[in-house]
Amino acid sequence: MRLLQRIVFCGLLIVTQLYTPQALAEDIANVFQIEIIFFEHLEPGRFTAEKWPKNVGSLATAKAIKLKNLPQNVPDSLETLQILDALDQVDDEPINEVVAETVTVVDNKHRMLTNNAQLIKNSKEERFIDHVAWNQAFAANVKSTPVYIRGGKNGEEIRSVVSVKPVRGQYMMHIDTIYTDVNNDANNSTGVTEFRLTSDPKLKKKEVYYLDHPVFGAIIIVAPIVEGY
Repeated sequence: MRLLQRIVFCGLLIVTQLYTPQALAEDIANVFQIEIIFFEHLEPGRFTAEKWPKNVGSLATAKAIKLKNLPQNVPDSLETLQILDALDQVDDEPINEVVAETVTVVDNKHRMLTNNAQLIKNSKEERFIDHVAWNQAFAANVKSTPVYIRGGKNGEEIRSVVSVKPVRGQYMMHIDTIYTDVNNDANNSTGVTEFRLTSDPKLKKKEVYYLDHPVFGAIIIVAPIVEGY
């Protein structure tokens, strides 16, 4: 618990010093940074905490943008802003599906949860799996195009589909994640190798949110990188 408190405190400190883009555009869709850290709990009894189903099903990836296929741009990418500006000027209807070219991976320099990730890497209670971040356009009251994430060892430990819907100053996230025990953990005597967590957290702007499961967890943040329109 102390580790989680330190992680959240550190994250809140970081987001007060967010990078502000130098080049702002007017009349464009709202652009946000979504960032997630995945990690495994190391408590010996985590696998036997509940009765786990042997078949966890599959994720809804058909309409999702694959994160690994996206270009890497810094948050103030003029190319991305120009594409969003063009989309916004087509008509007055809200953007309800954003093309892949407007979703870009955030480079390491502009990640907001770097210190949180380092705390996990240094922890004896948690094992770091992956840290992902991307920029995406959101339209009010419209569910965003989902993003599909594969991470961890050979991209096989974590599979997750994430979408966000901004509603009245909050961000209604839908995150569906499957963790696979690819390391054949000695403490796992359940005969189950996949564990699924589906959650719909409500995040506030720049809030560092902790998502927990007996076997694994995630730290999440949704933060605006271009505002004022």
